[in-house]
Amino acid sequence: MKTSSAIIAASALAASVSAQDVTSIAQNALGYLSGGCIATVLNIANSQSPLYQCLDGNLLASIVTSNSSIIEPVGNYLDTFCSSQPCSNATLTNATQSIITGCATDLQKFGVTNQTIEWAIAQYPLARDVLCLKTSNPNITSSTNSSSSANSTSSGNSTSSGNGTFCAVALLNEFQGYLGEPLTPKNIASVALGGNSTASKAIQNIPKTALCDECIFGALALVEEQYPQLGNITVYGNYTLNQGLEGVCNKTSSGFNLGGFNGSLPTNITESAVNSTLNPVNVTLPQSNITAFATQLLPSATGSASSGVVASVKSEITSAAASAAGSSVTAVKKRWIGQQ
Repeated sequence: MKTSSAIIAASALAASVSAQDVTSIAQNALGYLSGGCIATVLNIANSQSPLYQCLDGNLLASIVTSNSSIIEPVGNYLDTFCSSQPCSNATLTNATQSIITGCATDLQKFGVTNQTIEWAIAQYPLARDVLCLKTSNPNITSSTNSSSSANSTSSGNSTSSGNGTFCAVALLNEFQGYLGEPLTPKNIASVALGGNSTASKAIQNIPKTALCDECIFGALALVEEQYPQLGNITVYGNYTLNQGLEGVCNKTSSGFNLGGFNGSLPTNITESAVNSTLNPVNVTLPQSNITAFATQLLPSATGSASSGVVASVKSEITSAAASAAGSSVTAVKKRWIGQQ
């Protein structure tokens, strides 16, 4: 079964985290790919490739290979990444076709469609704009969040040379405070793969009000501007994403302006991506038809157990999307952030 194979692979990686660095784990992960796909990945990751260069691959690699917290390397990376020219459409298209062609058998093996690869890479403009968001006050969260230990101070080199702190840096600082240990690549891999029970418990104890952050709402403003119906997806119980956030972060008591989805951002949030290539309306799939979201992100899997879980999740997402399609986007915006 494809899903079972993925679980076994993840378990093996989790077991190796304590004894290996992230580079070794990445090398082990490549071992699950065919020779042709490995060659494709290495070619794209070559320092001479257009994609590597426009993504500032050398600085990106410094984050993964860091022996200490990634926060400062992330800040240094974003300084360059956000002030450089964006990847061209030709570069993104060539990378997409290289993966689809060079990893065809691997994609089929793991149940990933060509459309999923195309859609994922097409999100580059949105991802770049989100990563390049800055805040003029990195410690602003809901006044109901009493955990001051979460607001770690940012190092000077990780806040960007321009005005404000990158939201990614501010949120990583806050998360590191909740975690109680440095966000090293090794620690992150261990937590992600279930190899650190102490950190996992710390994450479970993070208060819901940690979501009441202008950086988070700024990112959601950009994402929901592209995918308006996303906020109507049911995330737990009978609550949609927007309803859940409204309940936790009532703007009348949060102490800051959450902004809107009509191009405006929360009070202290600004965009810093040079020559943004993000269109006002995302023309890539899935855009208005969010019902396709389930198919894009959850391709078919074989095997009774795995297919049953996938089918259940697909059904829930599709059902939520169907109900969202008939809702007024304007009403959703007004309900969440009081947009008039």
